[in-house]
Amino acid sequence: MMVFVWFFLMALSFFCMFSQKNHFLMVMLALEQSVLSAYGVTMGLAGLGLNSSMVGLSVLFLIVGVCEAAVGLGLLVSRCRVSGKDSLGSLFSLG
Repeated sequence: MMVFVWFFLMALSFFCMFSQKNHFLMVMLALEQSVLSAYGVTMGLAGLGLNSSMVGLSVLFLIVGVCEAAVGLGLLVSRCRVSGKDSLGSLFSLG
């Protein structure tokens, strides 16, 4: 039952991510929600079997999620310093 809840949260976060057209920070928050819900799905499908390979996989999955968040936040800060706003339109401009 909980796996369906995680799938619903993942679908909802993808919908929020693709429907957001203005703010880069909201896209990053939706992306983080999708990473956390994907983690919940993998742990739910694994049946919470805490053998050594599952613990290593879950730690690796969380590390990749944290690195993705750090890169996105760095991109957001650099674009805000250059253009002064966090809109998605300023992300793809050259100047």
